[in-house]
Amino acid sequence: MTHIRRRAWQFLIAVVVGFGALIAFRSLIVAAVSAALAGLSAQAVAAMVGKAATTTAVPPVHLTAAVGAFVGSLFLLLNLRGRAWPEKSMLLAVSAGGSYFGGVATSEIWALGPGGTGFAGMLCGVLLIPIADAAMAVLKDIAWIKRLLFVRLGGQRDAGDSEQ
Repeated sequence: MTHIRRRAWQFLIAVVVGFGALIAFRSLIVAAVSAALAGLSAQAVAAMVGKAATTTAVPPVHLTAAVGAFVGSLFLLLNLRGRAWPEKSMLLAVSAGGSYFGGVATSEIWALGPGGTGFAGMLCGVLLIPIADAAMAVLKDIAWIKRLLFVRLGGQRDAGDSEQ
């Protein structure tokens, strides 16, 4: 019976703490949304007046880079067969975010037009995760790194290491 009472008190404390967090974060969320909406409305007013060079809280979205990132992430989905859906969704989100910023960065560096920006975003989306997977596979292979260090530094080989 003591175990049930302790669980009941833990549940009650969790509910009270959750309610307190809701009250605390509610004002934070309202402030963030209000600031974003104020920035958007200020941007719209400035664009109508002709002074669109103002800085706002929310930067404009580069539409062609976003479309390219989306298409590149969909191409990546073809290569993610056999993985669990939570892992697929996380990899797609990381790929879409990285490829969006990759497309925007290439358009800023090389002054590409909309088509080039979309293509750069798609290319980043297709290549980002496979390159990261390959890098992780190489870094997880400790024996390979030990052999490389042995060759470069001329250290003494462990008794357990054998040439493959």
